[in-house]
Amino acid sequence: MINITNIYYTYTIYYGIMQLGDDFMETYKDMHIHSTHSDGSEGIPSLLEQLSQKNIGTFAITDHDSIEGIKELETIKPSLEWYPGVEVSTIYKTHKIHLLGYGFDYHNSELEKLLTWIKNQRRLRFYDMVKNAEKEFCVEIPSTPFEQLEQKGTILVRPHLMRYLVEHGCGESSEIMDRIEKRCASKISYRADLKWAIESLKKAKALLLIAHPKEIENKSYIEFKSIIEELIDLGIDGIEVFHSIHEKGDIRRYHELASEYHLLESGGSDYHGADRKGRVLGAVTKNGDKVKYLSLVEELRKRK
Repeated sequence: MINITNIYYTYTIYYGIMQLGDDFMETYKDMHIHSTHSDGSEGIPSLLEQLSQKNIGTFAITDHDSIEGIKELETIKPSLEWYPGVEVSTIYKTHKIHLLGYGFDYHNSELEKLLTWIKNQRRLRFYDMVKNAEKEFCVEIPSTPFEQLEQKGTILVRPHLMRYLVEHGCGESSEIMDRIEKRCASKISYRADLKWAIESLKKAKALLLIAHPKEIENKSYIEFKSIIEELIDLGIDGIEVFHSIHEKGDIRRYHELASEYHLLESGGSDYHGADRKGRVLGAVTKNGDKVKYLSLVEELRKRK
């Protein structure tokens, strides 16, 4: 069992990767964070305050299918080291894959087309769920509060519907979310074809990594290794080796894959806010460990 709070040591001792140097004294890194611009429950100012308190000096806001957080960061101009990030919802064959993009030109027109298509599909899907929820919870749900969120650039997702129902006395959050997922689901798809997503992000000069491969394994009932070569052929640059659902064995497997195929490695908490259990800002393993060295960050720094 990993009994240290800094994965940097695990990285060097457990895997025998000796990369001591300036990174040894650096702050922690979290390259997978969500804000209220997608399904996170906390705004960017709050996240920035917490990042500073937790000594996380390098980060990326990776909202689902949205770059509005990047625009807000540009306005705030935080003193911390940050990079443009996005988590794009895609489909590859029968596999639901989340594609993480980093360090891209977020003004790129091809990227804008991709995200606009997903946003429109998500909107149709969301209001379809609202109709289903009205029947399920026997309540009339006005569109006004959701339209107000859209005006701020927010991508509408299930947690927004859940929070509305909680605020209006329809039950506890976990119970409501369970009912939404099981009885209010929409058949409208919002996932972009993986190849299209990769091509669009590459045109925007993004580095592309596969998010939480353990989730792909759990949902598709496959070994991630069985599709890694196909994904590389499509153009991915790396793997999210460290993640808040990854255990020691998972980290070892994904690190070995990244080494074998010369892929970049990243890590993140996938933090969605204090109300999401098991996700702590800065914690990039299931044990709650933190990381100081990530090859993704080193590559992003070279591109500055």
